[in-house]
Amino acid sequence: MLARLLAFAVALSALTFAAPAEADLVQIGARVGATSFVSPSGRSVRPHLRVDASVRAAGPFLVGAYLDVNGEAFPLKTPHFGGGLQLVLRPKLPGLPIRPMLEASGGAMRVPTDVQDTPSSAFVATLAGGVAIDLSRRVSLEGRLAHSWLFGDAEATRAFNGSVGFILRLP
Repeated sequence: MLARLLAFAVALSALTFAAPAEADLVQIGARVGATSFVSPSGRSVRPHLRVDASVRAAGPFLVGAYLDVNGEAFPLKTPHFGGGLQLVLRPKLPGLPIRPMLEASGGAMRVPTDVQDTPSSAFVATLAGGVAIDLSRRVSLEGRLAHSWLFGDAEATRAFNGSVGFILRLP
């Protein structure tokens, strides 16, 4: 799986030389979805909210920070906050209104209490991919899938996330 993601990243990087990035300096995103925590005792699906902000580093590469909120139940009851840093590859494909996305991020999160008896913090490393469809020159609708590995004293060891939201690009 990791080899496939790496091959996808290399292929996506090759596209960036054929399609120079626009002059969008800042990108702000907001997405809602669900996270499935995986632990030895089973799975637990919880509501998820993610807000992030990135600045263009070079070409289609962006660096930024994110805030994650996972709830105990729908609609985001008893929120547990987390956040961290992200590196995003988001090229603009020439002649198409879509922008593929590949992201690597790391940070900290609170694991909801029904995944384990007491909430605890965990370091999280995430790989995510997605596609954004340009609705206008500055706004895109994005779908995102992520796989996270949790390290620390949390009972859950992995998490899968699916979310949909909007990306706002600022000059």
